[in-house]
Amino acid sequence: MSKETAGIAAFSRIFSSVAAGDVENVASLIDSQGIVRSTAFDVVKRMEAAGLIAKQIDGHLMPGVTAGVFAYAGVHLGPLFGPAQTLLPWLREKTNASIALLASDGASLTTLLNYAAKWDKGKQIAAPLIVPIKVHNVEVTRLRVALFPGASAEETKKCEELAMATARELQSYLRG
Repeated sequence: MSKETAGIAAFSRIFSSVAAGDVENVASLIDSQGIVRSTAFDVVKRMEAAGLIAKQIDGHLMPGVTAGVFAYAGVHLGPLFGPAQTLLPWLREKTNASIALLASDGASLTTLLNYAAKWDKGKQIAAPLIVPIKVHNVEVTRLRVALFPGASAEETKKCEELAMATARELQSYLRG
């Protein structure tokens, strides 16, 4: 196997392992994936520099910021990655609602981000608020907001207003 081919194979195995979330450190990759030590450290260093992976203080490897943008780009929403990482947790905290960002291809929905509220046990209690995010009048993603049980009319209105403002902000990132 050529050096280039070995590097590409190592990249693929490292990226898959990190995406699965089961990489304690580079040494564990060497053991679990059978990657040559020098290749593993070189590829991890390059991936880290590119932002595809990030290394925590304890050496644990996790997906980097560029990996998130790369994933969102697969559904044509790359520009939303950073803003969504910031705005959705903020919206959850301000509204005490569970917040999700869903990608839409017109036929199906894929959950991109999900920030469950502390009260949320995974069972839908009431119909969630759905706010479409459009580009050129075509829905490309949705913001789903599940209000906490027993939300008052005032709390519901505040949540709707903040959800609409958040959706407009996200939409502005897609328009450039």
